[in-house]
Order: sequence, then structure tokens, then C-alpha cells
Amino acid sequence: MFSSQLWQLIKVQLLYVNPQNTKKARDNGKTGRQLFQALIQQYITVGVIFTVMFGFLLLTINFAHHPAMFTSMVGLFSIIGLSQSVNTINNVFFESKDLKDYLPLPFNQWAIYLAKFSVIAMTILPTALPVWLLFMITGVQSGHPIPFGFTVGTLLFVVYYILLFLVCTIVVFSFAQTKFFQRHEKMMTFVLNVVSMLAMGVAILVINTTDDQLGMAGAIPGLLQMQQILINPLGKTSLITMAVMVIAIICLILVMQKWLLPRMLVIDASAGKPVRRKPRRPHRNGGMDRQFIRYNLGLLKNPTLLTQSFSMTMFPLFFIFVSLFLNGGISLANLTAKYAGAMFVAGVGVSFMTINTGSVISVFISLERENLSFIRSLPIDFKHYLSLKFKLIVGIQTIVLIILAVVFGIFAKMVWLNIIGLILGVAWGNILSSAFCFTRDWQLLDLNWTNVTQLFNRGSGNFMIGIIMLGVLVAGGIVVGIYMGLLSSYPALIINPIATVLVVVASGLAVRHYLNYWRNMKIN
Repeated sequence: MFSSQLWQLIKVQLLYVNPQNTKKARDNGKTGRQLFQALIQQYITVGVIFTVMFGFLLLTINFAHHPAMFTSMVGLFSIIGLSQSVNTINNVFFESKDLKDYLPLPFNQWAIYLAKFSVIAMTILPTALPVWLLFMITGVQSGHPIPFGFTVGTLLFVVYYILLFLVCTIVVFSFAQTKFFQRHEKMMTFVLNVVSMLAMGVAILVINTTDDQLGMAGAIPGLLQMQQILINPLGKTSLITMAVMVIAIICLILVMQKWLLPRMLVIDASAGKPVRRKPRRPHRNGGMDRQFIRYNLGLLKNPTLLTQSFSMTMFPLFFIFVSLFLNGGISLANLTAKYAGAMFVAGVGVSFMTINTGSVISVFISLERENLSFIRSLPIDFKHYLSLKFKLIVGIQTIVLIILAVVFGIFAKMVWLNIIGLILGVAWGNILSSAFCFTRDWQLLDLNWTNVTQLFNRGSGNFMIGIIMLGVLVAGGIVVGIYMGLLSSYPALIINPIATVLVVVASGLAVRHYLNYWRNMKIN
């Protein structure tokens, strides 16, 4: 009876883990048993991808002789597991709001909780599988027979994973119950998702780094003892460490049983009751423009929108440049101030790569849904409203790009005049690229979407994003290379004015085109 209830509850909780995947499977005609099989298959696929992708990289390093690399990898994947658990716990426990619905039903309370925690553990597991490989590889590299190394690595992984799961659960539950998280729930979810992606990128970069100094740097205390378990499983330090981990697991289970779960029942039982909120002060001198700005900022409070946009635009760019200048050791310190113009052109190219059909501005009008018709019915200048939307999102993107340009310039050891050229380039390129994306959104306007992914998939979808990024990377690299080559061979006083004229003419034609388009466009 208990096992039957548990299995049925697990299948129900799978629907809550990732609502986007659930909806996508249903849209593909999956129902009942096929739906659950499709959801489970996705986790298996993610686990296989993680295992294969990181497995080959892990085999290139001798972790038995590089304790710092060992502890860095365990720490990075633990961070990924923590950030991954945030979204899952939020969806399964808080967004589902189903605990109170089970109370009048003949369900065992422990079956309900066990089902929820089983699904959470299933979600975190794929991101933790590289640690399992790391443990087994380290055990074998220590000189133990392969079966013995695999066995010790697997046993340590089981203990590590249970401990990681309990820590993640307690930390996330405790954090989610704070007023700060409840006030900024969507933004915090987005931030933690970004942390997860960045941690994965850093993990790949660290694995690819073969610098001996990094390999022999200080190891992380606590995680270093895990390496000792794999190297000398029967040693005194190893046995003490394993005993401490088991005792910690028992203590955390008691904390969950005596403190965490009872609080969850109380919190969920109060769900739906009116919550007293501190009244907001009225905004003085708040005209329609300020009201519209606050409204449009609210449209951006969508973690799925921000995460998907970041993963398709900022993250690939971050990964490429960090690989080149941190892992590749490339430096631009030798470029003098005469190359500021080339840095401007490079900045324009960076903006074209980043602000593309996968960025927020490419869906900003469609995010309005049915509200757009209401706003069009108001006695206001609708073109002025669209102009306000455009300026708002361009301003936000400009701030982000300028911060990235400054950080990049510092890491690349560029002189300040070249950094200023890069900043001006990303700012101007942002305006040009945003004009294209904003206009495209209006031309492909969709107000009946149910998932943000539908908006990004308009036109050629991810294929177009990849083509734009690759095309700009190749073409921009060629143009910047030719520009820098000319500056090296001819006087800058001749090359820079010619380049300035070309940029001004090309930019002027683009600006004129979009200004004419919006000026002549009939709104109604």
C-alpha cells in the first residue's frame, strides 16, 4: 500500500519539477504513462550528457597528485547542485501549493514527503554524476585495482550525495523562508540559475587548465579529506572523515524530521490566507511615463525569460572570452592608444553577438500579451510608449554591456583609452542591434504565447541565434583583424579618419532605415 502510494505521488511530483518540460511534452501529444516516461528520459539524457562531457575532461588530469584540482571540482559541482536544487524545491514545494490538498485524503504523510524529496534528488543527481566519475577515477589513479577503486569511489559518492542533498534542502528551505527571498523570489531564482551556468563554465575552464601552479594551489579544507579516503580508505584520517560524514547525515535527517517538515505543513496550511503587506508610499510627480517604466520593469521579473536569454546570449560570449583571455593567456597590454578605433569596432561586434534574437529586447513587445491591446486603447501616443519601452531596455542592456566591457578590459590588461573605445563600441552596437531586434519583434508580434520559449523560437529560432553569433564572430574578427593590420602598417592619422567615416556612414544608413520604418508605420 505504502509503495503504491509512493510511486503514484512520485509521478505527480514529476509534473511540478519543470512545468516548461511538462507542457512541452503534453504539446507533443504525451499523456499518462508516455508523459512520465518522457520526463524521466529527459533526466537520463541530462545525466548521460554530463557524464560523457565531463568524463573525458576528467580523465586528462591525475587527481591523486593534484589535491587542489580535486577539491575545486568537488566544490564547483556542489555549487551546481545547490543552485539546481533551488528551482526544483521551489517548484515542488512552494509553486505546487498541493500539501494542503493531501491532508483530507488517505495518504501517508511520509509518503508525500518522500515522493517530493525523491523527485528533488532525481533532479540534482545528473549534475552530481561527474563527482561520481571523479571519485572513481581518483581511486584508480591512486594505484588501487580498478574494481576496488570503483567500489570505494561509489560508496564515497553515495555518502557525499546524501550529505549534499540534505545540505541543499535545508539551506534552500531556510533561505526560501526568509522575507528577502519571498520579496524577490523570481529575481533570486534567476540569480541562482545564472550561478549554476557560470559554475558549469568555470568547471570546464578549470579542468582545461593545465597550469602546474593552479594544480598545486591550496586545497579546500574539508573536501581534501575526501581525496584521502580514495587514496587510503583504511587510514585513520579516512575512517574519521567517513564517520563524521555519517554522523552529519544522521543529524541533518533529525533536523529535517523535527524542525523542517513540521514548519512546511504550517507554511503550506497558511497558503492562500491574506498576507499583510507594508503599504507603499504614493509616488509624487509620477506621470504616465514613470508608471509605464515601473510596469515594463515588472515584465522582466520572469526567471525563465531571464535565464533563457542569458543562456543564449551572455553565457556563450562569457565562455568564449574567458577561455581566450584567462585559460588561453592572451593579453592586449601591448596595444597602444592608436588601436582605440579598432576596439570600438570590436565593441560593436560584441554587441551584435550579444543583443540578438535571443535577447530580451527581441521579445519585449510580445511580453505585453493582452495588455498591449489595452494600452493601445488609451488616449496616449502609442509610438511614444513603444519608444519608451525601447529606451528602457536599451538602457538596461547598455549598463550590463559596459560592466562586461570594463571587466573584460581589465582582465585583458588593456590601456584605458582602448577600454573607453570598447565601451563606446558596445553602447553604440547595442543601439543598432536593439533597433533590429525590436523591429523584428513587432513584425512577428505574438500575444497569445503560453511559454517564453515560443517567442524565442519565432522565425528561425535557435538556428538564427547560432548563425548570427557565428557570422558576427567570423566577420567581426576579419574586420577587426584588417583594421589592426592597417594600423600596424600605416599611420593612424590616415586609417582612423577613414574608418570613422565608414562607421558613421554605415550607422547613419541603419539609423535612417529604422527611423523611417517607425515613422511611417501605421499602428492601427
